[in-house]
Amino acid sequence: MSYKGGTTMKDDEDVQITGNISDYLVQRLDDETHGQEFTLEYLKADFLAAAANALSTLRHEAGLTQAEVAERLHTKQSAIARLEADFDGAMSLRRYVDFALACGFIPHHFTFTPIETAHNFIIAQPETPLTFENQLHWSNAIFRFTLEPSSKVPRTTFMVSSSATTLQEAQPTLGIVATQLHTQPSQERSAA
Repeated sequence: MSYKGGTTMKDDEDVQITGNISDYLVQRLDDETHGQEFTLEYLKADFLAAAANALSTLRHEAGLTQAEVAERLHTKQSAIARLEADFDGAMSLRRYVDFALACGFIPHHFTFTPIETAHNFIIAQPETPLTFENQLHWSNAIFRFTLEPSSKVPRTTFMVSSSATTLQEAQPTLGIVATQLHTQPSQERSAA
């Protein structure tokens, strides 16, 4: 059984998953045959759901009812309910902005990230929402590394500016924060 643009979990009846939904997600994303297709559909559905959920959040933060937003947009309450439940992305960007404005907000801007980076983020942290802030924090964490103190290899840290407004601007640049050759004696020599 398929739906437009992807497959349903019913297609996976023969797949044995142990664990929770995060385990299922990671297995589907890493699938050699259909992982790329699943990744694209998953990321699209996640973005569209987040965009629709943001409308309801904006309305609640503004302290407005659906009827009040409908009045401001010269439409019916049922139309506002449909917009808040538009997980398929049928709404135009203009209508999305009009809704935000009716609630006293304006979308700041969109950010974009390479699909492979988003895929790797979800594999590493399947229970963490894919947001700009979460991905930037994760990117900083994976690019910061230090070797064991007993290593004779220089310590290097990659830094990403937290003031970046897009992931393109946030691309990590190599900054050597500390370069030290560690020549600490091993515990055995210390004990002697």
